[in-house]
Amino acid sequence: YTNSPLAPFADWQAIRGKRCLLVIHGILSSVEGMLTRLPKASLERWCTAYEGRVLGFNHHSITMSPEENARFFLSSIKAALPNDSLDIDIVCHSRGGIVARTLVERGAELLPELNCRFGKVFFVATPNQGSALGNAEHLVDMVDVFTNFLTNFPDGPVLYSVEVLLGIVKLLALTAGSHLTGVESMATNGYISTVLNAGRAPNPAAYAAAASNYTPAPGTDNAYLLWRFADTVLDRVFRDGGQPVANDLVVPSDGVWQANGHPSFPIRDPLLFTGKDGVWHSGFFARAETTQAIERHLGVPSEPLVVSPETVAVPPIRPRRLRGGGGAPVMAEKSGGDTVQREPEITFHEQVLEGETWPLEVELRESASAAALQLLFAPGAEELTLSAEISAPGFQVVGQRHVALVVNRVRRPETEKAVFTLTALHPGPQPATQEIIVTFWQDNSALGTVTHRTVVVPKDYAKDAPWGGQSKTHTLRISPRRRESPDVVVYLRKLGGRDEAYDLSIRSVVEAAEYEDQPFGTFALDGSNMATYFSQAIDPIFRAFPSGQMSDAEFDAELAKWNGRLLSDLQDLGARLWLMLPAAFRSEYLRLMNLPNPPRSICIHSEEMIFPWELVQPSGTVDGSYRRLPALGVSHILGRWKVGLEARPQPQAISAPRVAILNPRYTEDELPWSEDERTAIQKMLPGVEVITPVTRSSINQLLARADLHLVHFTGHGDWDDTVNADLSALRLEGGDSIKAIGFASSRLGAEGRPILCLNACTIGRVSQVIGRPGGFAANCLESGWSGVIAPYWPVYDPKAYEFSLQLYEKLRFGRSIGEALQEIRREHQEDPTALSYSYFGDPFARLLFA
Repeated sequence: YTNSPLAPFADWQAIRGKRCLLVIHGILSSVEGMLTRLPKASLERWCTAYEGRVLGFNHHSITMSPEENARFFLSSIKAALPNDSLDIDIVCHSRGGIVARTLVERGAELLPELNCRFGKVFFVATPNQGSALGNAEHLVDMVDVFTNFLTNFPDGPVLYSVEVLLGIVKLLALTAGSHLTGVESMATNGYISTVLNAGRAPNPAAYAAAASNYTPAPGTDNAYLLWRFADTVLDRVFRDGGQPVANDLVVPSDGVWQANGHPSFPIRDPLLFTGKDGVWHSGFFARAETTQAIERHLGVPSEPLVVSPETVAVPPIRPRRLRGGGGAPVMAEKSGGDTVQREPEITFHEQVLEGETWPLEVELRESASAAALQLLFAPGAEELTLSAEISAPGFQVVGQRHVALVVNRVRRPETEKAVFTLTALHPGPQPATQEIIVTFWQDNSALGTVTHRTVVVPKDYAKDAPWGGQSKTHTLRISPRRRESPDVVVYLRKLGGRDEAYDLSIRSVVEAAEYEDQPFGTFALDGSNMATYFSQAIDPIFRAFPSGQMSDAEFDAELAKWNGRLLSDLQDLGARLWLMLPAAFRSEYLRLMNLPNPPRSICIHSEEMIFPWELVQPSGTVDGSYRRLPALGVSHILGRWKVGLEARPQPQAISAPRVAILNPRYTEDELPWSEDERTAIQKMLPGVEVITPVTRSSINQLLARADLHLVHFTGHGDWDDTVNADLSALRLEGGDSIKAIGFASSRLGAEGRPILCLNACTIGRVSQVIGRPGGFAANCLESGWSGVIAPYWPVYDPKAYEFSLQLYEKLRFGRSIGEALQEIRREHQEDPTALSYSYFGDPFARLLFA
């Protein structure tokens, strides 16, 4: 690499029989353009390590296929060195990686007399699952993308060839065609998927990769993308099943390194940039992290990577989507701005008579108490707006259920007050204590609550009645970085008089369907009967799980049949659950899903915890056509939260979480895959602590701590639908166990507020216990835990192992918990184990592993 990349190479004798480094550029570019922003010192280190044997392959990326490019390169080597061989490592960018894979994986087929051996390959932004920009229908979009690169990025004219781009435009104008061999090779349904990823023979080359999920940032030289371009072009192009796909403006991020069918994928430990890094498709080589990763893979001595303390404290994170207005990535919260404290207070009667109508006042007062709402203003901001929303079982709310509150730095009492009007309903033959809950919202994020208990007395009741009046405030914190909130909140409020009835309303920030709180019918649900119904619909098939003496092949065949029957039962159940929901809600959901930008995320904010929302399978007539949509847990980033609880975790993204794993060793009913699960997670995540032995005593010690952010249990779970749900249990060592109520009122929940992942059979269910939800999720959420992940039904040991690895791999990449679970369900719709996991928690909670 001592000459210009445009100069032909002739000194073949200098490289024969020795290891070389080959650099391959991407589409519309050149080696010179590809390395424009590579530091000179990096290239010098490469040249030193390979003793000057660094080759650049400038190839035709538009008019020739990858196989034609590869055949040309291999034939040139053979012609120049007919009696010698070369050992070659490769650094490649974009489409150049497809040429590299063709050389490595298909070279012997293209040139039987091949005299090259390939050792290591580093893919930078390579579309190893294809890119939608390569599809014929998006050729004009591709021209738009690269035209914007040329005109709006400072390095665009150097990185890309304006002559080639103008040639494409001319071709389109003259022929009205879209057949460009080199471009088509990048398509999602072309050469990559049908040829490269269809290969079944592993190759000896070692693969590594770098990918990015780019989000344009205001104030940068390419901020034009935020509204004018990304929102109109890229968000339309990069979609999968109606969902936005993370991308670097040209290539889907996950497609660079994730499993694609070829045995050499997924690529282990890829370098992953996120929205806050601002790394677009051709910005990788300007980053020290990229050159260090390349040099580590190639074995080139590298300079130490110098990063700021902020970078160390905030590991890579994936933002929610590339959307206008949604570009700010999620990261660990920083201090800054001014803090004011408010304590919400409800003023209302302690006892009212059936039929009476009274005003209820909610006011934010100045306070220094620990229970006060902590409101952190962004620098320069003078006010912020909240919405106070009331849930009042046993009362009719006269007028609106929600009122706006404007909070100022200097308190103005008249703007920090909300008044609701309540009429007491018939409580039954005896006085009834009703809990009134006011929830404070910012956008679609429920930030905190205040509650008040009032006794409603029947109109003709002659005896002395008790008095209420107790209030409870959950702490609330609003920071300059708003919590990432769902597109839709489904809000269920319990009605008075009938415990099984709920008002169902929706809050929506969906484009073209934005509204604060609209009612969509009444949902009748008997908690005890619902739990029994669910059990009777699901559990019997598990008695027919394949067993007995049979070969592996016979077992696999029987398991496939059994899975098919269970999936059929789940579809039937999901369809019936859909019909249980109010007709008005069903119509509104179908309308929202038929919008150009349908809701991506949903939070069920409810006073019930029993209905299995993840399994609901919508269907109905839209625009005259019947549609059956995937289950809610497949279609949406989904989380569930209980009315009356404060927002958790705080902050929404937990930096460098500490993890504890519980993996009991059983003398009977061993679970070998659960042991592999423990080992794999321990290797995958930093800061993992394996608790041993797993006894009731050791768990009691664990629950007395306050320094953990995630607790993962892998083992046996016991659920008996005929007994109290609070007595469902985790099996421990030595015949011991811990019941769901053992997780109630612990220091770990109250102070540590961790996420709990229970990879054990069936214990994700919730059932009614003496008038309240019971089970692990119910007990943990009431006791301060920030979320619970657990399966609704028995899970197959090997598949449960796979689920955990996929979950933590996605969380490690920066996915939120809701995003990770949705992706797993969507990727494994034929696997009953993958579909079994429920999640009670914030759908956008993140664990930012160091």
